[in-house]
Amino acid sequence: MTIIDPHHHLWDLETVSYPWLREDDKTAFFGSYVPIAQNYLAHDYLLDVRNQDLRKSVHLQAEADHADPVAETRWLAGLEGPIPSAIVAYADFCNDDIESVLARQCEFDQVRGIRQILNYHPNPSLSYTDHDLLQNETWLKNFGLLSR
Repeated sequence: MTIIDPHHHLWDLETVSYPWLREDDKTAFFGSYVPIAQNYLAHDYLLDVRNQDLRKSVHLQAEADHADPVAETRWLAGLEGPIPSAIVAYADFCNDDIESVLARQCEFDQVRGIRQILNYHPNPSLSYTDHDLLQNETWLKNFGLLSR
């Protein structure tokens, strides 16, 4: 079977900041992430899928430091090799500089979309965000910028 992997993550902890992978407490609502709190590079991924007929892959943003929303994309676009074939990058639609961030993300040919995790739950231990972004007027207005 020919495979296009629609969702995977890579990270180089020496090149891009991933605060969540550096935290002392590595537990979340999905469990412990101690086993993945280390570099996971393209060659690691290709080794893991070596027995598959992988043709293409899509890297989804992996929650790099939001202070530099383009850092992860810049790193990924500079990788040599067959993956990732496409990138779904990060932008915070609540930020005033969203148009600038989207423009900078679009400078990279591999970018195909934007991902901002929306998981909200009133119980903070089950929530990714501190409020329901789908009820945030700024978020909703800025989301419309994707149509450009």
